Amino acid sequence: MAKQKILIEDVARVAGVSKSTVDRVLNARPGVRANTVERVNAALVSLGYAPNALARRIAPSSGRVDILLPGNENLFFDDLVARFAEEESRHDLDMRLVRMNAFDAPSLAAALNGVSEQSRAVITVALDTPEVRDAIDRLEARGTRVITLVSDVPQARRSAYIGFDNFAAGRTAGALMAQFAAQKTGTVAVLVGHLSLRDHLDRRSGFEQVIDERCPDLRLIQAGACRDLPDLAQTLVADLVAETPDLVGLYVAGAGNRGVVAALAKAAPPGLAVIGHELTEVTRAALLAGRYHAVIVQDTREIARRALEAVLRPETEEGPGPDGLLAIQIVIKENLPPAHF
Repeated sequence: MAKQKILIEDVARVAGVSKSTVDRVLNARPGVRANTVERVNAALVSLGYAPNALARRIAPSSGRVDILLPGNENLFFDDLVARFAEEESRHDLDMRLVRMNAFDAPSLAAALNGVSEQSRAVITVALDTPEVRDAIDRLEARGTRVITLVSDVPQARRSAYIGFDNFAAGRTAGALMAQFAAQKTGTVAVLVGHLSLRDHLDRRSGFEQVIDERCPDLRLIQAGACRDLPDLAQTLVADLVAETPDLVGLYVAGAGNRGVVAALAKAAPPGLAVIGHELTEVTRAALLAGRYHAVIVQDTREIARRALEAVLRPETEEGPGPDGLLAIQIVIKENLPPAHF
């Protein structure tokens, strides 16, 4: 009777390693410790196959990568999708992209829990909620790497985070605002997308810390959460301007910039300093028109490149490699790079 074909899952379970490690051993790829190779080969033998015959007997590993990104009106993530498409042509990977509600934790958790066992990795912008953390931990436990982008879930067992330090980015915005609003008295407001996103929460916290440290004459208030929706952002900013006659500064810590610009075009207080995030066609135009004073930027090409490096990085017994923190870039009207939209 012919022997039943074994699966990567069987070998990984017996050897106590991930499926990707078994795949690397079978294909003689570098980056696996000698004692780990021995454990995989011992597992293969215990399952009834000689090591030199196993590559022909075992089900091959898929190169599938699932990418879950926000799908609401967000030009930054539209650009990031294009960068992943560029990177896909450079790697032998089957990338499967899903755009979804950026702020629906149950839907994101369900999508993570539904990822196929054939997927070697998941790349996502994560919400920092219990159900999302649990879903990430389950994927990692079964050997599927999870790479978080832009917004992290630091208490989850993700393999890597790719993005900048959002608390430091918020402090950077605070330092810029302290300069733009120097010698002024009045109110500074913060507009976020949603506080389930760790990046928005950390940016707001960093900003508030610097304003509290350096600007005793400024009153800090919250403009609300716009869910990164332009229409809602426009309403919130229009209400803010109407109800705050001494408004001297606005920090847009998330997206929704199209609505912010539309509101300011109708009624912006003289000399209002505005700081936003990400260089898109909207924020570029706002800088050129003088409606925004500065934009804090992270490079989408670098995010896509580093995310796939984290997917393909050889696994060692020390655990995940260092996080892929990006440099914080400040763009103003005078240093605008060439448009690529």
